[in-house]
Amino acid sequence: MVVGALGKCGGGACDLAEKVGIADKNIVKWDRQETQQAGNGPYECILGVDIFINCVYLNPQDTSSPRFLTPQLLDSGAGVLSVICDVSCDVGSAKHPLPVYNSNTTFDKPTVKVQTSDGGCVHVVSIDHLPSLLPKESSQRFSADLLPTLLELKQREKARVWTDAEQIFRQKLNELP
Repeated sequence: MVVGALGKCGGGACDLAEKVGIADKNIVKWDRQETQQAGNGPYECILGVDIFINCVYLNPQDTSSPRFLTPQLLDSGAGVLSVICDVSCDVGSAKHPLPVYNSNTTFDKPTVKVQTSDGGCVHVVSIDHLPSLLPKESSQRFSADLLPTLLELKQREKARVWTDAEQIFRQKLNELP
């Protein structure tokens, strides 16, 4: 299951799953619409997948972000979930959608085991800088996304991205003491 499947990160996770041989029909693609339809969470359906990949961007202004999985739900013993890959790594956030673990992992120690009350465990991957594992691809994607914005800089008085950025800058400047 890929949560945030329609975003760049989620799309990349779906592409990777297909490239390693997982048929598209076996990839549960979950995004905002599915979250809205399913309610406030936690979501028991997560326990029914073997691998859960969280690619959700948490907007700091949004206070309605649901908990996808809780320790209580994980301890229910239902399901086959064995791996959580939390690409978003929002462990320090009060709105952490996966409060079943509380520390990020590293390239040297890429997983942490989360014990369940029935004696089982779920392996969590939460490497805070995971895109650096693919530096060329990450750089190409980022630069391809950034270039159109930079090309609009010469028309910054009219280009929406730059007028919005200036508006936010001035707003934040006014908030300073």
